[in-house]
Amino acid sequence: MWKKTDTDLSSSTASASTSDIESNADSLGSVGRRRRSSGDSAVIGTSIVVKGDITGAENLLIQGRVEGNVTLEDHTIVVGESGDIQANLTAKDIEVDGQVEGDITGHDKITIRATGRVKGDIKAPKIVLEEGSQFRGAVEMDVDATRYSSDASSSSKVSSISDGDQAASA
Repeated sequence: MWKKTDTDLSSSTASASTSDIESNADSLGSVGRRRRSSGDSAVIGTSIVVKGDITGAENLLIQGRVEGNVTLEDHTIVVGESGDIQANLTAKDIEVDGQVEGDITGHDKITIRATGRVKGDIKAPKIVLEEGSQFRGAVEMDVDATRYSSDASSSSKVSSISDGDQAASA
């Protein structure tokens, strides 16, 4: 009977590990690679379901399902294309490529990408809605809370956005 030697084992283990890493990197998509290379970050994978509150001190890529609240005050939350969020999100920067049902508060910027769908209120000094994104809720852009009172902040209610049809009322 044929037996694998230690040399054969180490070379096959090394190549399997490399291919696993490349496969996992590909499954995260470009958003995951971009965020992971910019510092400490955590990933909630596509098969993971989290029920409860999440807090932390690092960036977070969510590809799975989260129900609860996610608070990363000084960091970035990225909801990947397969991300399904039933939660309120609070972070410095928030990017949505997947689906979010809940309120989103960004201390600096919120970006809803073309594949993103949000149902809930969003609040941030900078808000980007890419063409093709879907959003239903209120928008509040309090650019400088120390200069403007809450009555003077820009606020509007958006009922729907679809293929060039934008219905908004203040």
